[in-house]
Amino acid sequence: MNTRFVSPDLPQSESMQVPIIYVKDGPVWEYMRLIRRLSQANIPDENELNTLGTSGWELAAIFADTPFMYLDFRRLAGEGIGSVALG
Repeated sequence: MNTRFVSPDLPQSESMQVPIIYVKDGPVWEYMRLIRRLSQANIPDENELNTLGTSGWELAAIFADTPFMYLDFRRLAGEGIGSVALG
């Protein structure tokens, strides 16, 4: 497949060839789900979220289905810095 990018500012003979980059393996993620009961008002506070962040976890999704809140986190596999104690 020969993909070419033609710029309207360049003469046709000076068009650039766009490189094709093949990625053999994509990233491998690990996931964690926190489930909290909303009626107990124990949603994660800033300190708890920062603790997760320093361990490599990033918040990927939030879903609420009364009376629960589901928080899905992900991080690249192998990036863990030990276990995280959550309260």
